[in-house]
Formats: sequence, C-alpha cells, structure tokens
Amino acid sequence: MATAIYCVESQVCSICPLYHFINTEQECHRFLVGTSNFTADNKIHLLEFQDETNTLECNVAWNHEFRISGIWNSPSLSGKSLVATASTNTFQILQIPENLLMEPEHILSIEKKITQALWDLEGLQTDLKIVEPQAVCTLSLESDKIGAETSFYRIGPDQILHTALDPHNSFLCLISCADSGLQLIDFRSKEVNKIENTDRLHGYQGALHVDFSSLKPNKILTCGHDGIVHTHDFRMNSKNTVLEHKRYIRAHDHAVRRAFFNPFHDDLVLTGGSDHCLKLWDLNDVEKPSCIRQLSYFEDSVMDICWSSNGPWVFAGASYNGKVIVDTVPNEKKMSILLEEQK
Repeated sequence: MATAIYCVESQVCSICPLYHFINTEQECHRFLVGTSNFTADNKIHLLEFQDETNTLECNVAWNHEFRISGIWNSPSLSGKSLVATASTNTFQILQIPENLLMEPEHILSIEKKITQALWDLEGLQTDLKIVEPQAVCTLSLESDKIGAETSFYRIGPDQILHTALDPHNSFLCLISCADSGLQLIDFRSKEVNKIENTDRLHGYQGALHVDFSSLKPNKILTCGHDGIVHTHDFRMNSKNTVLEHKRYIRAHDHAVRRAFFNPFHDDLVLTGGSDHCLKLWDLNDVEKPSCIRQLSYFEDSVMDICWSSNGPWVFAGASYNGKVIVDTVPNEKKMSILLEEQK
C-alpha cells in the first residue's frame, strides 16, 4: 500500500484523530490538523483517509482565531464531539457539529498559556485536565459552572514537558519535568510524588513525551533529545514509586518528539523525530526492536503523530512545513498479529 500525503501549505504543530459519531457510520479515518501561522489566517483542517483507495483529502477547513500549538479531541463517540485547542496565550474548547461542513460552536475560552489538554479516556465530558507550564489543574465542563477550576497541582518551579493519564487508573497522571524527571499525581489522595532516579532518563534533560500502554497496567514509554525510546514498568507502594527499565529503541538520529504505543497492540510503537522521519517499530522481537516502516518524506521536523480512532492499523504524522502523511501497518505484520490472536 502506497503512502498517502496531503500538503496543508501552512505551518503545522499538531494533529489528532477525530472522534465523532460519523466514524461508526462510514469506513474511513479522519484526522484534525491545526495550522500555526504567525501572520496568515489559521484553520483546523479535517482530513479523510480512505484505506481502500489510499486517498487523503481535506473534507473541510474551519476558521480558527489563533495559531494552534496543540489540538486534542475528546474520545467520546456517543456524546458531543468536543475539541480543545491551545494557542500562545489562549485555550479554547469547541464543539464539532453533527454536520461536519458547518463551523464548530465555541464553548469556552481561557486567556492562559496551556500546553496540553487531557480528556477523560472513557469519554466522560464532565471535566478536563489542562496542563500549564508548571501546573496541572481540572476544569469543570458542567453547564452551571463551566470553566471553574476544581483542582490545582503546582509542579514548578520545574517546567512540565509532557503528561499522560493512566488508562488503567483514572486517578493517576504521569508528568515529565525538564529537570526533576518523572512525577506522578494521584488525584485520589491529592498527592504529587517524584519518581526517583528519572531526571537523566534521556541524557541531561527530561523526557519530551510519555505514554501508557492501554493493554498492560504499569507499562510506560519515554522519549527524548537523545533519540532513544525507553519502555518501563512502574510500581507503587506505600512509600514511593519505583521505575524498572525494560527495553530501549535507538529510534532517531535527533530528538524524538513523540512516541505512542498502539492502543490495541502495544508491541507496535510509533515515533516521530526532528530528523524528519516517522517510524513504526515492532517490539515483538525479544532480541532487538525492528523498524517495519519508515516515512522520510516530510522534509522538516515531525511535530506530532497519532493513531487513527477508527481501527488499529492506520497512523498519521504532521511536520512543521505542513506535510501530513498517513500510512498503515504492513500487511505481513497485520497477518502475524491476527494469526497469533487466533491461537
């Protein structure tokens, strides 16, 4: 299957899968791409990838008031399709309409620098975790108190690089900090615990990105400026949290900006780097992880990557120069996984 490419013709920093009820009605894969222009108008592009015909097209482009540094769609297929966007000093929540050709409805704006939004992984939309440069807080989305801050956890003076919610324990949030390494917020006990000996996981700086396995509890990955992706297990007890290193991937020649487990098969890991490459890795080999797909057509830093919300085999990446590439897991690997599941 050939790679599908779409050029937004604008600077891009973010891409995410679309979660919308229409996904259950039509067999295609949809992605939201936010432009990041300092002078020209900005838009959210809705791209559609047809697996059978290998076509990637822009279905609609919605206007957006600010340059978009991050975009995150709530993983809800039954309720409203809400999308959060972050700009330089403005954070917004929009509702994507049932008719995708119409403009999104504005729900909430906050004049604050937000670096990440964390939607409830079960699709609940009563609140939302947002990440500031040095803090994590919870915003209510209830109609009578929308935008109200219901919890606040200051991590600073250290800078937060990335965060991830634990899909197996909704009260846990993993945080990567620039100097102090990994920390864990327990929303249940309202405590922030430092994970010892993690401040130098990736050379002299913290992990640029962290992710949880959706399949195996306590399994995480980290990536960073050293071009390496590490997988770890973490264990919590009454006194502390311990990280046990498992494997590593020498993934890229420069910084690894993003790395994600496949949500259905965590032996598959997707990585994107500042060396202009997106790579798909197979961790099933016990001796050494193997790169089973490498996309080198970006011609600029790969800023963001994601898996499709409409199946386990399709993935996408976006580079700063506006090039979006969608590809699939190789057929031989698909067959290997499916045959193994039938045993």
